[in-house]
Amino acid sequence: MKRGQTGSRWILLVALFAGGAIAVTMIVRSRNTKPVVPARPHITISMDAQGRTEIGGVSVGNTNLRDSALQLMNKLDIQPKIVVPRTMTNAQQASNFIQTLESLGRAGLSREKRPNPYE
Repeated sequence: MKRGQTGSRWILLVALFAGGAIAVTMIVRSRNTKPVVPARPHITISMDAQGRTEIGGVSVGNTNLRDSALQLMNKLDIQPKIVVPRTMTNAQQASNFIQTLESLGRAGLSREKRPNPYE
């Protein structure tokens, strides 16, 4: 054998070994990785000074609009973050807060959602 052929075979052998090592490393890493699941977004639900519901900082005085917005949040799988008012100055504010909590329950936002096993 000539000198040039021995050197090229050595380079080919090293290249094959390195390629095999890279392939094995990629296969092992792909099996050990976990899929990245994004965190569920959340929107803050609170009460303003007049006792109206605020959804994401927007005051909603109409109960039909409030109920529709909460049902839409449920459909979009958006988690509510409920902020309880520090003080309620009158019975109307307390009543509005309770109605908001009831609306959350009707929309399905007050229970834990489990993934569908058939999907």
